[in-house]
Amino acid sequence: MTIAIQIAYLIASILFIAGIKLLSKTKDARRGNILSSVGMIIAILATLVTIETVSLIEIFVCILIGGAIGLYYAYKVEMTKIPEMVALFNGFGGLASFGVALSDHFLKTQVEAVEMGPVNSISIILSVLIGGDVYGFHGGMAQTKWKGFGFTNHI
Repeated sequence: MTIAIQIAYLIASILFIAGIKLLSKTKDARRGNILSSVGMIIAILATLVTIETVSLIEIFVCILIGGAIGLYYAYKVEMTKIPEMVALFNGFGGLASFGVALSDHFLKTQVEAVEMGPVNSISIILSVLIGGDVYGFHGGMAQTKWKGFGFTNHI
């Protein structure tokens, strides 16, 4: 990792922290959201510069699809339903965490044939069970259903 990438991540982190701090006051929340967004763009660009094994076209297609879904719901949802929407997005974030941990485990063990030590294996298993599946995804879905926002039909 070059020094420029490290500086970009540092700037992104500072923007995230400043943005979150500004979210605590209503009059500064818009500016805080913009600062956090700029920090995320910097972090994404810094990450894309370092990726060598993944097609950038696939990444941009996924960003466009996710952005379109988020933009649709940002305009569709009423202001009184924002907490439920945040819980829904949190649930999908947990599901994404589940996918990343699971794919990292399979990449290292099956594709690269790396011997996973007990600490790494336990870490990945806990990430999958707690962060991705049990807490993140199902917790977010339960919160949205409990509040009556989407997914109210029986499966």
